[in-house]
Amino acid sequence: MKVKHVLAMALAALLFLGATACGSELQVFTQANATVPIEKTTSEANTETTISTTISTTISTTVSATTTADKPSTQTSTGTSKKTARSTQKTTTKKKTTTASRGNTVPSRFVGGKTSGPLSWDEYQKAVKAAKLIASKYEGLPREEQLEGVWYVLRTLYDQGLVTYADDVPHYADPYGYLVLGVSSCAGSARTTGLVLEQLGIPWEHVNPNQWTHQWARVPVGDAYWICDPYGYYVGPEPAVRKHPYVET
Repeated sequence: MKVKHVLAMALAALLFLGATACGSELQVFTQANATVPIEKTTSEANTETTISTTISTTISTTVSATTTADKPSTQTSTGTSKKTARSTQKTTTKKKTTTASRGNTVPSRFVGGKTSGPLSWDEYQKAVKAAKLIASKYEGLPREEQLEGVWYVLRTLYDQGLVTYADDVPHYADPYGYLVLGVSSCAGSARTTGLVLEQLGIPWEHVNPNQWTHQWARVPVGDAYWICDPYGYYVGPEPAVRKHPYVET
């Protein structure tokens, strides 16, 4: 068994069990969503701390134990590998922000919308911490390999039950839901993917935000674009502009 598969199993620790097929949701962005703090009970806060620590620990352990030579292959719906030309293109992302609590700013592209609830600065920082752990393994690699790696880790969290599908709980459409609470819709998956990519300096586009349809991250690679979609089980070149090979949109 390859090292990466052994390590992937380590991600399946302690949390939510079961998963369902990706659905979609209608979201409405408002600046107020990023400014209203969520009041949590002591029990809720302790539970979130435990979950956050567990996910961060498993990600950290996986990243630390994985060697550079152990690279995930590009996955298709059948789990097969595909050979691609390698590119070293890297650019920085342009950040749009909305006001958040404590005078800090939460980028609006990571706020899940009215039905997902507000995203506080502290919650955002917890998600960023986990995203950096994932990204750290793939620094300095060609962009295609970075996309494959990010996809592999996020998909494994879902496959092994650390993240379950939801579209009716707080934070289901933002990175805090995916990386801290262990719940997410395809919108949350897209935003989480984008957050990890930004830690690598990779620009991305959120396809179909605020729509009742499947959503994913679209990424420039050389003169083309790739899809990086953990929930849609695909990472690779898009077949047409903003079109998914496995999803009718």
